[in-house]
Amino acid sequence: MLRQNLLQFVAGGKGLIGLHAAAIGLVDWKEYAEMIGGKYAALPWTNAIVHVEEPEHPLNAAFHGRFFSIQDEIYEMKAPYSRQHARILLSVDPFQTTAPKSSRHGKPVRTDNDYGLSWVKSHGQGRVFYCALGHSAETYTHPLMLRHFLDGIQFALGDLPADATPTA
Repeated sequence: MLRQNLLQFVAGGKGLIGLHAAAIGLVDWKEYAEMIGGKYAALPWTNAIVHVEEPEHPLNAAFHGRFFSIQDEIYEMKAPYSRQHARILLSVDPFQTTAPKSSRHGKPVRTDNDYGLSWVKSHGQGRVFYCALGHSAETYTHPLMLRHFLDGIQFALGDLPADATPTA
């Protein structure tokens, strides 16, 4: 009953904000993973160069179009993660991120070098903002990330107009 209520709440035009472990919790709930936009697969990095996918997107205003470095638990996502169903805002640049690239599986789970970190998507009439960053306390004092989180919250609440339609 509670699960169905959450799905209906968001699909009916409300918002959902997920940070970090929101993609690892509720692993037995397929509909939730589809709504949030992905599931945790592995933890390949603790340091990464973050690529700003859409510099002009309102949720990326804080970054001024520049990549940045961050230290945090960097999640690698698996299905239902897909650029066809989410508009990717931030991603790991796997070619500039040279810290150990390992996973609990002994090799990267993804073979396409697509490591989305933050995205927006629609769920019915609702708006979803997710960011895989947020394990480290430093992330919550990082001025650019705080602005990104605030803009994501405003988007999910409907206070910040931003098209959530996937670009792919």
